[in-house]
Amino acid sequence: MRTLVLASPYMKGKDVKAAQKRLITAGYLGKGQDDGTFGPVTGSACVAAKWELGYAKKHCVASYGQQFDDLLAKRRRPTATMRLRARRRAARATQNVGARAADVMAGWYVGRWKEKPAGSNVVPELQEFARTLKISDYYVRMGWPWCAFAVGAAALHCGSSTFEEGLRKGKFNSLYCPELRAVSQRGAYGMQAISPSNLQKGHAVLFDWQKDGVADHIGLALGKPGQTVTVGGEKFTPTKSQIVCVEGNTAYDSKGSQSNGGCVAVRVRDLSSIQAGFSFS
Repeated sequence: MRTLVLASPYMKGKDVKAAQKRLITAGYLGKGQDDGTFGPVTGSACVAAKWELGYAKKHCVASYGQQFDDLLAKRRRPTATMRLRARRRAARATQNVGARAADVMAGWYVGRWKEKPAGSNVVPELQEFARTLKISDYYVRMGWPWCAFAVGAAALHCGSSTFEEGLRKGKFNSLYCPELRAVSQRGAYGMQAISPSNLQKGHAVLFDWQKDGVADHIGLALGKPGQTVTVGGEKFTPTKSQIVCVEGNTAYDSKGSQSNGGCVAVRVRDLSSIQAGFSFS
């Protein structure tokens, strides 16, 4: 088979579709993502799969070839070195910056951080937290929809280089969900696109409530799809087609605004509501 790579224009064909079906079966792409085009999402799925299979870091690239296909199809067994590398990576997975940021935001939920007064887009506790980050007074003042700011502030607190570039250096608009999606699709600033079915704790989750192709809201995954999560003694039990996320500027339940609810909340979300996911450094 030919080796598939990210190219301009994108590579297309039946072999791309076959590779995508293999990645779907292995859980690295979501159902329906076999469009026959080798774009950023498929490329990122290859990178994620190679990382988990134990490829050396320099070989975790957006490409798909025969050896990789054999490993995904289990016709070939990873080497002993790859298996050891994969075990070590799995053990470290929950200790990454995103996972730590998710735990920080979960603490905000337990502390019931919310807008005061309601509808002001100002969260006093988050303002004080932002001051400790020594970022622009513009961010500290708040007063605008803040779901992405909550994610960025928690990540920056945990040492994120991605949000160092966004919140501190202003290299991209880290307050705007559509731009976060666009930047993550390009794989810029340490971001990497993740399919909804392959989300893990600490991955950013972008939601599209209207299904109009525009990202409306963002949160952080607190586990994998279908994984039960306990926060502050409260248990959240999703189905296999759901995931538990912690989000800023949402409501505590489905009755309030999901994108401007004024609270930090832990929510169980349907995977069908997710537009895209991404990891960050």
